[in-house]
Amino acid sequence: MRHAAILALAFLVASCSTVPSQGAVQTAIAQTAVAQATSTQPPSETPTAIPTPTVTPTDTPTATMLPTDTPTETAVPPATLTAIARADNMTATAGASIATTTAIAEARAGTATEIASYVSVDWRDFTTYPDNYAGKSIKIEGTVFNIIDNETFQMWVGSSQPVVVLCAPGLSGLYAGSIVTVYGVGAANEWCGTNAYGGTICQPQILADFYVKG
Repeated sequence: MRHAAILALAFLVASCSTVPSQGAVQTAIAQTAVAQATSTQPPSETPTAIPTPTVTPTDTPTATMLPTDTPTETAVPPATLTAIARADNMTATAGASIATTTAIAEARAGTATEIASYVSVDWRDFTTYPDNYAGKSIKIEGTVFNIIDNETFQMWVGSSQPVVVLCAPGLSGLYAGSIVTVYGVGAANEWCGTNAYGGTICQPQILADFYVKG
């Protein structure tokens, strides 16, 4: 290309009537070289914009709820259940025993208080002056010698003095020869009956609340 330009320039110089100066020639050659250099450079490529990658948000993983193990009940061996039942039974029995013991203690305390309210009397005073003890709480000891009926018996007090005892609650386990202590109230009147010979006899009488054997 450079040589062709030079030849063209030489041809121009040869065909023109006016001969250009050496400086003009050099200037023309330089411009031609510049033009050639400009024409030979490949066009600059416009850089293609690199697309910015779009970041697609990934789905946040949803926490998977694992099934909670349901605690299974531990089977209790039969022997253990039996032991527990026995323990409960012993506890209940112990509670009942305590309640029974308490009731007995209270009953005894009440009985002791009640017994203490009865005044012991001399059998001679009672058999001689029974009216003096009418309506009074007394106690007297004797030996049974006759069961009249289910509520009445006779006993000897002191030196074979007969006393009639009327026990409204009824008699039980009492026989001739039984030694008893009678707790009751002196009656206002004597008990009168017929003896084996058909004669009438009257004896002091006690309206018993209870009696104690032995």
